[in-house]
Amino acid sequence: MSLSALRVAAWTFDNDAMDIGTVIKSRRIERGLKLEALAFDASVSASTLSRIERGKLTPSLDTLYRLAEALELPVSTLFLEAEHLAGTRASQQLREVTDAYSDESLQLRQHFHRLDPHHRQLALAVLSAMTRVPPPASREAAD
Repeated sequence: MSLSALRVAAWTFDNDAMDIGTVIKSRRIERGLKLEALAFDASVSASTLSRIERGKLTPSLDTLYRLAEALELPVSTLFLEAEHLAGTRASQQLREVTDAYSDESLQLRQHFHRLDPHHRQLALAVLSAMTRVPPPASREAAD
């Protein structure tokens, strides 16, 4: 990765989305380094490194270079692992959303999308009315 590409990546870098702090912490732990030792080797304060690892501070490109050097990694490795982590999390979130839909709700959605706009409005009105009325089992238990 060229220096100019890294500058663009750093400029558009979003620590929450890419979670580079998690990668830095993981690599630090893999190397058996204490936070203070890595901070010293990278010439940053321990509190700054802690905030980066927790995603509370977006590191500058210069800081990333120093951290990568102290971890004996190319800085591109930090970006690549962070992007992979973000992609993995996005896939997990998509799976969770998909799993939340039961077969019945997926069928309902498919049928709903086949309706013309007028019948969609009618279906919504019917569903809305149905949710205001307790189901038959609940009404019998109340009697």
